[in-house]
Amino acid sequence: MTASRAALLRKPGSAFAIEQIQIADDLRPDEVLVEIHAAGICHTDVTTATTAVEAQLPMVLGHEGAGVVAAVGSAVRRVGVGDRVALSFASCGSCRYCTSGEPSYCVKTAALNLSGGRPDGSTPLADADGAAVGSFFFGQSSFSRHAVTYERNCVPIGPSIDFSVAAAMGCGFQTGAGTVLRALKVRPRSSVAVFGVGTVGLSALMAAKIAGAETIVAVDPMPARRELALELGATHAFDSAADVPTAIREVVTDGVDYAVDCVGHQQVLASALASLGVRGACATIGMSQGWGPNLVQIDLTDVLLRGLTVRGVLEGDSVPEDFIPELISYAVEGRFPVDRLVSEFPVDRIDEAIAAMKAGDVVKPVLTLSRLAPPSSRHFSTTEEASHPCS
Repeated sequence: MTASRAALLRKPGSAFAIEQIQIADDLRPDEVLVEIHAAGICHTDVTTATTAVEAQLPMVLGHEGAGVVAAVGSAVRRVGVGDRVALSFASCGSCRYCTSGEPSYCVKTAALNLSGGRPDGSTPLADADGAAVGSFFFGQSSFSRHAVTYERNCVPIGPSIDFSVAAAMGCGFQTGAGTVLRALKVRPRSSVAVFGVGTVGLSALMAAKIAGAETIVAVDPMPARRELALELGATHAFDSAADVPTAIREVVTDGVDYAVDCVGHQQVLASALASLGVRGACATIGMSQGWGPNLVQIDLTDVLLRGLTVRGVLEGDSVPEDFIPELISYAVEGRFPVDRLVSEFPVDRIDEAIAAMKAGDVVKPVLTLSRLAPPSSRHFSTTEEASHPCS
């Protein structure tokens, strides 16, 4: 076993503890060891931290990691030691959804992303006493100085972008932008309304500008978020407490062409649908109820008579190996300025970062992990070993 350190969750809803962990020395053929430099905090991490059951604990969360490849398994070809990578969700690569370019709907999603280990039930992580630690959260568990992940999760990112900005490309940024550019395929000169402008909503808004939308409406209860949305490309911004459908129709007489619901709440979805014009499309990507059922009511007669489309979207319908480099190119060009959303926190301030996110004081908290103590040794049984020390 090789030593590393991680933010460990031991009880549901408890504070995270920075602890030493041990990583099994042998990587499997399709596995990659990544030295994590930055990891975004997403609402999914927070939801899981509060709803985890005892059987899942202790565990390492985190699913927006970015860092440097330290070692690779014998069958890995996509990345090599020393490559800078962003990590995204896991998918099998062989089911009908993966092979048709829809990996976020992989038939093995639960086993690969949410089970707390490999599909066979094993985990490469243990605590200092040798007890098993849950791993492979979204295929990575990146709230750790080192993460064991799969080759399919790794996307090379090159030298042009900071790790703290690249981190959330693997989930939050690609979810919002992909919903607009991939799922809805927003047309030039069209109109878009985004309900909830946090990380995902602001990413959707910026993507709508990239797509050439003429009218971009931001809806949020927080004045600071509405102001930021206007700075990042929104043409109008409304308080969610207002009569939003009426306000939108004062701007776009027939209603908007597209709506993006980033909240997943009955009232928000109803407002989004009411804001649509004939043949409008609404994507819902929020999980206000966490992993549990989220029952809502919609007027099917209205949906039928106006020819509306309502659809759920996971991970922006993205193929990460293609879409993340595209988003990075937009960021480098200044067209996708997600760096304005990022606030860095040392990993030992993870609970402070989560509190700031919940309070709305920051948009996208990103943990920096380079100050964590490096492992004491490296004995990974792989085709290659790291040629550089931990920073």
